[in-house]
Amino acid sequence: MESQLPIEELPRNRRTEAIHKHETFWQIYLPMIFGLVIATGVCAMSAFAASGGGSPVSGLWANISLMFLIVQIMIVLIPPFLIFGTLIYLIQLLLHRSPPYFKMAQDFMAQVSAQTKTISNFIAEPMLAVKAATNALEQILKMHMGRGGEHGK
Repeated sequence: MESQLPIEELPRNRRTEAIHKHETFWQIYLPMIFGLVIATGVCAMSAFAASGGGSPVSGLWANISLMFLIVQIMIVLIPPFLIFGTLIYLIQLLLHRSPPYFKMAQDFMAQVSAQTKTISNFIAEPMLAVKAATNALEQILKMHMGRGGEHGK
C-alpha cells in the first residue's frame, strides 16, 4: 500500500498559486494597509495640530486639553489596530494553509455529485422505460384505431 503525503505537503499548482497571491495582495492586504496608514495619518495630523501656535497662556492650556482628547481617541483606536493586525496575520495563515483542504472538499463534492447522478439515473430509468412503453402503446393504438376508423367510413 502506498503511503500518501500529508495534505499540507502535496504539490501545488504554481500558476493558480501565483494568481491567488496576486489577488490576495490587491483585495485584502492593500486595503487594510491603506486603512491603517490613513488612521495613523489622522492621528499624527491631530497631534501636530495640538502642538500648533496660539497665545502663550490660553494656547498652552488649549493644547494640553487637546492632547488629552487625542490620547483618549488613540487609546480607543488601539484595539481596532490590534484586531486588524491579528486579522491580517490570520488571513495570511488561513490563505496559505486552506487550498489543499478546499481541494479535498471539491473532490468530495465531485464524488457526491457522481453518486447522486448514478442514483438519480437508477431511479429515473424504470420510470422513463414505463413512460416510453406507454407512449409507444398509445401510438400503436392510435395507428390501429385510425386505420380501423377509415375503413369503417
